[in-house]
Amino acid sequence: MNTPFSPPLYMQRYQFVVDYVQTNRPRKVIDLGCAECCLLGKLKFHRDCIQLLVGVDINADSLLKRSKLYRVVYPSLCDNNIYQRTLVNEVLYEAQRLRQEWLQKNIDSNNNTHVHCYPSVEAEHRGAEGGADEQLSVYQQGGTICVPLSSVWSRPRVRGLCGTLHRLREILLDDSLMRLNADGTVLILPAVDDDDDEVEEEDKEEEVKTASDVAENVKENWDEELAAFGNV
Repeated sequence: MNTPFSPPLYMQRYQFVVDYVQTNRPRKVIDLGCAECCLLGKLKFHRDCIQLLVGVDINADSLLKRSKLYRVVYPSLCDNNIYQRTLVNEVLYEAQRLRQEWLQKNIDSNNNTHVHCYPSVEAEHRGAEGGADEQLSVYQQGGTICVPLSSVWSRPRVRGLCGTLHRLREILLDDSLMRLNADGTVLILPAVDDDDDEVEEEDKEEEVKTASDVAENVKENWDEELAAFGNV
């Protein structure tokens, strides 16, 4: 069958999907009507972003012949880059949770400036770590919230990924996304989110605008009173 399209539309579709995957880096891709699995064959090389690659077709025989050839290899924690990125993301997530818990409790009670977090788990492992007693509570210092690394490490998912607190500290000290204190025992997070800063700036602008309007009204009233006084 002759077609006016060159290259054929199905090949143009393949290239469009490949370009889309390279640009947007989706984690899951499903090819409906994968036929000879040509598109799956092209996409299997993008293992750095695709975690689930699925092909669906009514021709079961065609799929069975190529199922092993195009079997997806999922990202493995044996890859050091993937492992470090996974651990850092988990640490940031748990640290943000501890930060939010502290902020919420601090709002409820202004007199409570320290909230203890999971000291019992750390106490069990402190002897094995061989370190001195560390601050086990979240606290505020200036415009930052300080989250003890031992509190983050005590979370099961983080502890399962890194094993020991010493190893976690070594990994995070080498990561540019993490901000730690000098001895690497505390994660430093901003006390105010960027969104909150924008809201505060908007409030300040609104206050300035309101003050300016009041000043203009006072000036107009003053001019009217002066004019009335002059006519007396």
